[in-house]
Amino acid sequence: MNEVISKEKSLIYYLTYLYASKEGIVQRINQLLYQIVVTEKKEIQKELEQILKSEINHLKIIGKILKQNGYYPVFATTISNTKKYWNAYDLYYDQDNKSILEIDIDQKKKAIFHYQLFLKQITNPTIKKTMEHFLEEEYIYLEKLYNLYQNEK
Repeated sequence: MNEVISKEKSLIYYLTYLYASKEGIVQRINQLLYQIVVTEKKEIQKELEQILKSEINHLKIIGKILKQNGYYPVFATTISNTKKYWNAYDLYYDQDNKSILEIDIDQKKKAIFHYQLFLKQITNPTIKKTMEHFLEEEYIYLEKLYNLYQNEK
């Protein structure tokens, strides 16, 4: 994973976007934490907890890639050499199960879109394989969220 992507700043910018934008992993982790607290349906809590574990793993790996390439991972995106820090203002504070699942489905679709875009830019085979694995997981969890959503009244 030691591809020196810092030479290609657009890739660092994109990694920070995956990492900490309002559509990124930090956002999804905090959204899931909130939803796990507010939903009382055990089946939904259990699935959200599984997704949360996956998201935390993705966060760790992308943070490691950033560090290996000379960029200190912070909860911020870097656009045009300006940092925009993540904040809880962008969380959705819906509390009913159907809305929670709609939010999560939408976030998974956005994650899939961004991983697909990023995959088109990656040349390092190790990083590419890692991101392909992330993408596979996103599809699996999207399907599980759809199933939970269809079971809600």
